[in-house]
Amino acid sequence: MKERKPYTTKNRSEILDYLKKNCSSTISAADIKRHLEEKEISVNTTTIYRFLDKLCAENIIIKYPDVNSDKAVYQYAGEQGHCREHLHLKCIKCGKCAKACQMIVDPVENSNSPECIRCGRCKKVCPTDAIQCGIRKTPDRL
Repeated sequence: MKERKPYTTKNRSEILDYLKKNCSSTISAADIKRHLEEKEISVNTTTIYRFLDKLCAENIIIKYPDVNSDKAVYQYAGEQGHCREHLHLKCIKCGKCAKACQMIVDPVENSNSPECIRCGRCKKVCPTDAIQCGIRKTPDRL
């Protein structure tokens, strides 16, 4: 059977381009909606969230809880999902993660330390859920 090509629209391309251009910061769905409106592109907010969920599932973007609201923010991780191989932090500098680390690694100061064993203790104690351990599981460990 013939493999289907991914369904791509101008709106989806514009959203992905916006995320790529702003890859060094986190973007909310409201930011995307505002950007599209400025370009006079009409897209339903639900459509934006659906596409963001799809990009998350494909590891193209990373979803974070926003520390300033109950909403989520997103950041472009790359087409290959390479940013899933290390920690991403959105820290309020409370210090709880460094105190919890059994390897005495401060994930804020040294997020990609070779001493880090990716035990997840820092993630568990983080009050803002800012630490995202992006280690991929192999099918035999699911």
